[in-house]
Amino acid sequence: MRLIKEQKGSVLIELAVAIPLLVTLLFSGLEVARFMLTHQKVARIATSVADISSQGQTISEAEIANVFDATEFVAGSLNFSTDGYMILTSVSRDGANNPAVEWQRTHGTQISAETISKVGVPGGTATIPSNFVLEAGEGLIIAEVYYDYSALLFGDIVGDGLIYKTAYYRPRFGALQQVLP
Repeated sequence: MRLIKEQKGSVLIELAVAIPLLVTLLFSGLEVARFMLTHQKVARIATSVADISSQGQTISEAEIANVFDATEFVAGSLNFSTDGYMILTSVSRDGANNPAVEWQRTHGTQISAETISKVGVPGGTATIPSNFVLEAGEGLIIAEVYYDYSALLFGDIVGDGLIYKTAYYRPRFGALQQVLP
């Protein structure tokens, strides 16, 4: 009877049951936060590349290379040089008033066959959102960014895979239909 009423070890048993649960909740919460921050950084990279590229009256190969190099600073702790891929595209109207891809530049290592431009290929018709209307002499600079996300601990919670973000900017001073050497 005395053994049944004894409660000296009950706290240890409760702690032994609770600690694994609390540790699992802590690390899964950190993984979800890391996943969300990675999405935010990839979106910031796309926005920065499209915004900076659309600011000049002209754009050259060296300026595009500088913009791509600057993405390493925007990426911060992300290993973008090995896990990221970027496509910068210029779109304007063709003779039949359809959106056309004028030029395209890429940066990074193509991660997989899925990391192709969803806008189109140079010289082809561009696929852009229906709410973008291109008037004569206008253009779009589109940045597409892919990032190969890998979970650190709990891949079942958020999953590994490609993160894809785009940003659309109108060039400030014209259509930027060509890249200067």
